[in-house]
Amino acid sequence: LECLRRAHVACIVKGTSFRPPPHATVMLIDEDGTVIGRELLPGDKVEEEPGRKTLYLGKDFVMFYDGRSGRNARFVLPPVPFAEVEALPFAARVVSSSPSTMGDLHIRRCAGLDDDPKLATVLIGFDIGR
Repeated sequence: LECLRRAHVACIVKGTSFRPPPHATVMLIDEDGTVIGRELLPGDKVEEEPGRKTLYLGKDFVMFYDGRSGRNARFVLPPVPFAEVEALPFAARVVSSSPSTMGDLHIRRCAGLDDDPKLATVLIGFDIGR
């Protein structure tokens, strides 16, 4: 996780009323680095491309198929900006990320929180100084 490379890391647990992220927080990447699937955020539109099939998995994930195998595909939780901390005058190199499912569960158990699917853990990494 990119955020763990920062001097300071904060952890929050957010509910469904928290603002949506600025971009997808889950992507499916093949061995060539091509995005073959991604999370859909509220209001996202998927551009149709010639030669590519689009498959919706529920209302919040889409996969793309263009004839490649998708070999060695893996889920990636990319770094995401976090505007609320970026706005602090002392914070620099701010980035956030979601931990893996098991990491999320471990953090919640350590904090004495229930394993509620409506909640999500977010790690926010930052340095001090501009």
